[in-house]
Amino acid sequence: MALTRLEHTKSSCSLLSRAISIIILIILAILMFYMSIIAEDCVEKALLFVYFLINVGLIYYLVKFLHIKNEILPNKYLIRDLENIKGKTVAVAITYRDQDHEVITKTMNAVKKIKGVTKFYLIDNSIEKKNQNFAKGLCMRYGFEYAPSLQSKKISWKSDPLNDFLFNYLKEDYLVLIDKDELITDTRIITDNLPYMKNDTAYVQTMKMDKGDTILNKVLAAYNNFFYEIVEPVDGNAGYALFGGSVALMDVKKLREVGGFKTILEDIDISFKLLNKGYKGLFNPKSYSEAGESDLNYDYFTKRHYRYAYGTMDLFINYLKNIKNVRLGLHAKYIYSLLSPQFLSIFLLLASMYTLIVSTQNYPNPILTNSISGGIAILIFPLLILSLLSTFTKNNPLVGLMAFMINQSILFVRLRATLKAITRIKIPWNVKCKKDIETIWFVFATIGIVIMILSYANIYLFLICLTFWLLYVMPVIIYIILN
Repeated sequence: MALTRLEHTKSSCSLLSRAISIIILIILAILMFYMSIIAEDCVEKALLFVYFLINVGLIYYLVKFLHIKNEILPNKYLIRDLENIKGKTVAVAITYRDQDHEVITKTMNAVKKIKGVTKFYLIDNSIEKKNQNFAKGLCMRYGFEYAPSLQSKKISWKSDPLNDFLFNYLKEDYLVLIDKDELITDTRIITDNLPYMKNDTAYVQTMKMDKGDTILNKVLAAYNNFFYEIVEPVDGNAGYALFGGSVALMDVKKLREVGGFKTILEDIDISFKLLNKGYKGLFNPKSYSEAGESDLNYDYFTKRHYRYAYGTMDLFINYLKNIKNVRLGLHAKYIYSLLSPQFLSIFLLLASMYTLIVSTQNYPNPILTNSISGGIAILIFPLLILSLLSTFTKNNPLVGLMAFMINQSILFVRLRATLKAITRIKIPWNVKCKKDIETIWFVFATIGIVIMILSYANIYLFLICLTFWLLYVMPVIIYIILN
């Protein structure tokens, strides 16, 4: 039998390299905890303790990952009596909104080959009349039911047309959602996963594959690989995997029970609502599809991360408002899933700015004990990410370096999205970086500081400023070039 994606990940890295990486993380965690204790400043204590918690979370996932057996899904979740799923109906639905005609045609042609489908749907939220007519023609051609959104066509959130479909069109017991640019590579997504849909299982998420050779595709893959190859298998083994937005088999009755799809990040939102109800989310590390659109552009990349940043902060605010109603075992999952992936760049901004301020308080002869721990933390954190990306997933360390830099380059986009989610005030975010006053300030301020440090030849402050320059000025240059 061919290796699943999970088996390939485990076999592609030697046990020694994985063990060394975990040991390094443990040492870093101990170092961060020790520094948070001896730090003389309360803010610095808090920043270092956050570093410590992030390390602990990463260590947890990597250690648990090594204990996962090489099976597609744990047998404990398998339905013993298959009579329970006999006669169950399954729908496959594709979401569409004014996208390229050739892409959606390829997707529908591939989806039509999926085995075990009761009915096919096309969920259309298109604004332009010509695209609506094209979608109707495709449905007649391929035997799909046309499901137009009942919401205002100005609404671009995926959750609104999905909820229209869920409560007004869908009549089947189970649902598989497919994005408009996902090409089915294995037609057994239903037959393979249906036996795991027990009464307490809400969905089975499958592996999502990224395609494309551009640096942006590789950067996106670097982050997604860690989530789908490390985090999801670990959480899925415990029944806490998250729904990834598509290529998952879902129980329709349970989706309706929690009110369906809502918020700008409908996939994470409904995952937590279902998990909080006591239902299980499973993960199958087998890939049944691949992305059909191969080349990402930088504008799409920034808009995508704006959506992630806004959506995760919005969900985190809702979590805080309803914290009393959250199941005890889900609090850590909420915090780690909603905050750590999207907000590391903002956290690094706060940590590095504070370190610079503290370091220059007694310039040109700073008291090193006040700032050395923060400075070391900033210096080693990028190395930590590079180590993880290159050791536990199959990425080249250079791709990891570019992933970190490009992630930093959209800092201001992410910052604006976060502020908008908190304040509900519309903050312009799609301004080109060349005209961005904040960016210009960062560039000139950093250059001024570096020149100042060089003139006094203080090696410690020079290293801090050099780190600051690498974290913020280099990504800004990348941002300007890509725009």
